[in-house]
Amino acid sequence: MPARLSWVPVALLPSLTLAPLALLRFVDVDEGSYAAAAALALDGVVPYRDFLYTQTPLLPYVYGAWSELVGEHWLVLRSLSLLLSLVVALLLTWHLCVRFGLRLALLGSVLFGTSTLVILWYPPVKTFALATALAFAAYVLIARPEPGPRAWLAAGALASLAVQTRALVVGAALAFVWEAFRSGRGLARFVAGFLVALVPTLVIFALDPRAFLFGNLGVHGVRSEGGLVGDFEQKADVVANLLGIATDSRPIPQYLLLAGAAVVAAVVARRTDGRFPLWFLAAAVLALVALIPTPTYTQYFATTVPFLVVGVVELVRSVADEPGSGRVATLLPVAGAVWLLAYLVFAPVDVYRVVRASPEDRPRGVQQVVGYVDANTDAGEQVLASWPGYLYGTHAKPVRGLENDFGPHDAEPLDAEQVERYHLATDEQVERMIRERRTRLVVVKLWHVLAPVPDYEGAARDAGYRVEAEINGATIFAAP
Repeated sequence: MPARLSWVPVALLPSLTLAPLALLRFVDVDEGSYAAAAALALDGVVPYRDFLYTQTPLLPYVYGAWSELVGEHWLVLRSLSLLLSLVVALLLTWHLCVRFGLRLALLGSVLFGTSTLVILWYPPVKTFALATALAFAAYVLIARPEPGPRAWLAAGALASLAVQTRALVVGAALAFVWEAFRSGRGLARFVAGFLVALVPTLVIFALDPRAFLFGNLGVHGVRSEGGLVGDFEQKADVVANLLGIATDSRPIPQYLLLAGAAVVAAVVARRTDGRFPLWFLAAAVLALVALIPTPTYTQYFATTVPFLVVGVVELVRSVADEPGSGRVATLLPVAGAVWLLAYLVFAPVDVYRVVRASPEDRPRGVQQVVGYVDANTDAGEQVLASWPGYLYGTHAKPVRGLENDFGPHDAEPLDAEQVERYHLATDEQVERMIRERRTRLVVVKLWHVLAPVPDYEGAARDAGYRVEAEINGATIFAAP
C-alpha cells in the first residue's frame, strides 16, 4: 500500500464500533420525525411552511436525496449516518497524520471511535453526524499553516451548511470567524462563502418566517417550563453528567477525561504560542452554545468530540517532545497509559447498553411494521400513526399535525390560531380524527409519554376499529 494512503485503514477503525451500532442500536424517538421529514422533503413538501420541523432544514433534503438514490429503508437511513460518521473519522485521521504522523493519528482514530457520545449519537438518523462532518471539514481546511483564499471560501460554505443542519453548530462558525479575524486573513471570504451557502435556508425562511422561528426557537419554549433559555438546575445536571456525576440521567465520565486532557493541551499551547488553538475555541464555543436551549441534553456535546481529540493528541505530542527528566519522565507514560485504559473501558459498557435492547426497537423491528403498512395501503393514502417513523418507506402519508409525534405536546400551550399556523394537532383533534374515521388505518405505539398523550387506542375502539395486527409492540387498527 502506498505510504500516502497508509492512514486510510487507520481512519476506518471507528467502523468497528460504529457499524454494529448503526445496525443494532435501538431507534431513538426523534429518528421518526427526521425520517418522516426526509420522505416529505423528497415529495416536495416544505419544512415549516407545510409541516413542523424542529431543526434547521438541510437534513431532510440530504437524507431524502440519499433515500431516492439508494432506497427508502431504515437501514439505508442509518447507513448514511454511518458514512457521515466515517467522513469525520477520515478527516480527523488525515489531519492528525499530516500534523503529527501516523502513530498519533492512530491514537486519535481510536479515541474518536470509542467515544461514548460518538458511538451513541452519530449512527442514528439525527443531525450530529452530518453537522459534525461539515463543521469539522471547515476546521480542517483552515487549520493548515497557510490556508489560501479558496480554503476560507470553502470553509465558510461548509460551516454554513453545518449550521443549516443543526443551528447549535453556529458555535464552531463563530470560532472560525474569530480565527479569521485574529489571523488577519480570510474573514471576508469566509463570510462570503457562509452567506452564499445560506441562500436556500433564507428562501425557506421567507416562505413562512413565523413557522421557521417556531420550529427552530419557539418549540423549545413550549417543551419546557423553563422557556427557551431557562431551567438552569436541569442544565447543571447535564454539566454534572458530563463531569461523571450521576443525577437523574446517566453520567458520562469518559467526556471528563477527554475534555480535561484537552483543556490541559489548550493551556500548554497558549503558553507556547500566546493564544488558544482553533480546535479549543471551536469545542469551547460549541459546548457553551449547547447549554443555551431548554432542555439541554448530553448528546448535544457530541459535536465537540473530534475537536477535543485533536487537543488530546496535541498534548501527547507536546509531552513526547519535552518529556522532562528523572521521575517525571517515568511517570508521564504510566499516567498516559492509565488515562487511556480508563477512557477505553467505558466504551464496551455503553455499546452493550444500547445493543441489548429488544429487537422490536431496532431498525429491523421498525421496518417490519413499515412493511406491513406499505403492503396494506394504497399510494398516497393517509394513515394516522402515533409515531411518524412507521410511515417512512411506505407510500402512505401522515395526517396533518402528526408529522412530528411531539405535536400534541407542543400544541398544548398554544392558542387555536398558533396550532393551525404551525401545523400541529392537539390531543383532542387527534382523537376526533380517529372517531370520525378520517383514515382507514391507525398505527399505535407510544414512543414518548409527554402530556397530553392522545388516547389513540380508546378512540379507535370507540370508533369501531378492529385490531388488524400487532407487530413489535405496534398495534395496527383497521376500520371495518
